[in-house]
Amino acid sequence: MADGFNQARAMRVAEIINDYRTLLLHISQQQVEVSQEEYWEDGFVVLRESLASAQTLMSANYQPCPVTGQGNAETEKAELQRVILDSSARRFQAHKIYLRAAAARRWAMTRAGVLRGSPPTAQHSAALKSATAALHQDLARFTDQHVVADLRAADLRAGHWLDDDPSLEVIHRWVADVPPPRFPGQPRIFGSFSVDHCTSPVEITIRDCRLSDIPRLGKPLTKDTSNQEIFELQNIQDLLNHESSKRVLMTSQW
Repeated sequence: MADGFNQARAMRVAEIINDYRTLLLHISQQQVEVSQEEYWEDGFVVLRESLASAQTLMSANYQPCPVTGQGNAETEKAELQRVILDSSARRFQAHKIYLRAAAARRWAMTRAGVLRGSPPTAQHSAALKSATAALHQDLARFTDQHVVADLRAADLRAGHWLDDDPSLEVIHRWVADVPPPRFPGQPRIFGSFSVDHCTSPVEITIRDCRLSDIPRLGKPLTKDTSNQEIFELQNIQDLLNHESSKRVLMTSQW
């Protein structure tokens, strides 16, 4: 039933979407240059994951659905509530991505300040370990509850109307019901797939794909301490063909 708050709902949509766009802009500004030698250092991995997650989020379009109501005001209310939910879920995800990306960039700046353009040596070890420990402490702090509380506090400070803002539980359900799009040629990077070939390790990037692709390329043996699954290569030519055709592998942790 219409309640006279549709104008407030429309304003709330504008506020949330403005926050969302601002977050995406800030995420895009977190990029840093990285050398091949540092490519798999913790902070740079987090930063690449964050940028890829933001790209995925931007590419997931809102899907309106027809709503049956008792009149235009009721239909408008239902659609505005749905947009508030969708935009709140996007803002929630973007804020979490931004917090992680900003922490990774701080780590990168700290690392650069320690190294000052020189390669890492034993002299730098303690400072680099301290920076990485601080990064992981920050990442552990950015729970879903923390993200929601952070956004809520900012909304309250701004004096926004929050009556229709969804709870974390509702956001979780909405996100679970909206599968992320896939991007051929632009997959999300998770780690590396290492095999022994001619006694030399061959490192292949693990990327997002269908589980059905995995058995043909390698069989799972065990999991290492970081919960990454170890694969035994089935056929080196299959792997080479797989890479050349730009199809991709998937880590078992997801």
